[in-house]
Amino acid sequence: GPTGNTLIQPSTNSINAFSVQNAAGTSHLIGGDTLNARVAIAKPTPPDYTLDVGGDINSTTAIRIGGVEICTIDGCATGDPGNYIQNSTSLQTANFAIQSAANTSVVAIIRGASGQSADLLRLIAGDSGNQVLTVAANGATTFKNDTDSTTAFQIQNAAGTSTLLIADTTNTRIGLGASPATSLLTIGTNTTTAAGGITFGTDVSLYRQAVNVLSLGSDDKLILGTGGLQFSDGTTLTTAPNGVPAGAVNFFNLASCPSGWTELTGARGRYIVGLPLSGTLAGTQGTALSNVENRAVGQHNHSISDPGHGHTLSNKNQSAQPYSFNAGGSTTFADASTASANNSTTGVTVNNAGSVAGTNAPYIQLLVCSKN
Repeated sequence: GPTGNTLIQPSTNSINAFSVQNAAGTSHLIGGDTLNARVAIAKPTPPDYTLDVGGDINSTTAIRIGGVEICTIDGCATGDPGNYIQNSTSLQTANFAIQSAANTSVVAIIRGASGQSADLLRLIAGDSGNQVLTVAANGATTFKNDTDSTTAFQIQNAAGTSTLLIADTTNTRIGLGASPATSLLTIGTNTTTAAGGITFGTDVSLYRQAVNVLSLGSDDKLILGTGGLQFSDGTTLTTAPNGVPAGAVNFFNLASCPSGWTELTGARGRYIVGLPLSGTLAGTQGTALSNVENRAVGQHNHSISDPGHGHTLSNKNQSAQPYSFNAGGSTTFADASTASANNSTTGVTVNNAGSVAGTNAPYIQLLVCSKN
């Protein structure tokens, strides 16, 4: 124009409507995108931002964002511009949200300097200023709640309906698969299967089988060391007992003998007595009792000894000496008269003895088994 002003206005907007290049056309000093109102400096067009610089920016005064001075020649300002977090060891008030540029990119990396000794990360409670989480230079991590709680630390499933681990810092307890109970470590709920207990390796289980019962899994074994097994009374078992020897006989209140035992059929309906010297082992005598038989006494005989007696008769017709003879016999007197006496019983009887009727030895029937 007549005043020397220069206006460059293309007839059609374009992303590379204006360009200042070197003589060879191999580098771009300035590029103009009139389609999106953007300018590129030292960068090939089209620019990606309103001002897109392909190098450092140097200001002799200050850099501002939204009219707020951020950095000057003396350094970056403190305060709360609300749209940046500055490199500083002083407390700043700001919020930040980070999203990875791509789903294959790491969202954030915090890396210590060579020889790092200070913590890599600290999370601090707002009110108390206490450190609630620290990650040391070697990666050691410490969780420390600002206030103790029965659920201070938890690991749950995605739905939040199942808790794998609970740390109770109020009572110093840990729960695995259950809320901590009254002890330092609680494992599982009131389950009666091995799935609710502890598995050692891949095949040995220890679990709560029933109320106050701790059990090993099927076919699992427990081997004690030289210290042995100590009981509540203070006694210690260091060697295994011999157990029940083969041939041992025992009574059971069961319908059948337990595993490892066989019924001693010869004992059915019989009392068991000790073996006499040189006696017959497992020998039997007498007729076995039938089911709940009330046998008052075994069959037997009683003998009675009757010495007998005599009868004396007198002859009224003669003064002869009386004669004696046995019952059932007869005699002749001097006057040729005869006399006889009839048989007579003694009247001897055998009375019952004892005051209670029934078997002489009351009994209870139990199953008799012999150890295999």
